[in-house]
Amino acid sequence: MLYAQVVTDKEKATVLRMREEEKMARDVYMVMNDKWDHQVFSHISESEIYHMSQMKLWVDKLDLEDPVIRNNDKQGVFTDQSLQKLYNELTASGLQNKEAAFRAGAKVEEVDILDLKAALAGTSNADLQSTYKYLIHASENHLRAFVRNLKALGKIINLL
Repeated sequence: MLYAQVVTDKEKATVLRMREEEKMARDVYMVMNDKWDHQVFSHISESEIYHMSQMKLWVDKLDLEDPVIRNNDKQGVFTDQSLQKLYNELTASGLQNKEAAFRAGAKVEEVDILDLKAALAGTSNADLQSTYKYLIHASENHLRAFVRNLKALGKIINLL
C-alpha cells in the first residue's frame, strides 16, 4: 500500500464507489447539457470532473484499480450496478423536459450528499474526511443551483 495511514477494505470500497459516483454525476450532466444546452449542466459537469480527480488521487494513493479507467471512462458505463441503474433512470427521466432534467440533477446531488455523509461517518481517516467534507459542500451548492432553476420554472420543490 502506498498510503502510510491504515485504510480499511470498507474505506477502499467507498473510495471506489465515490470515484464512480462522481463520474455518474458528470455523465448525467453531460447528457442533460447536450439535450437542454443549459449552463447549470455545463458548469456543474465541469465541477464533477474536478471531483472525479479528487477521488482519483485517493484511488492512486491507495493503489486501487480505478473503475473509471477499467471502463475507459466511457460515458454512461459503470462497474457499480446501482450507479448504472441510477444513471439509466435519471437520464431517461431528464430527457423528457427541462423540469425533469433539473429534478434529475437535484436527485444526483441528493444521492451524492447522502453517500458522502455515510462515507464521512464510516472513516476516521482525517484526510479522507477532509475530501468527503469538501465534496459534501460542493454537492450542497450544486443542489441549491438545481433548486434555483426549478424555482425559476415556477415549480414546487419536493426533494428527498
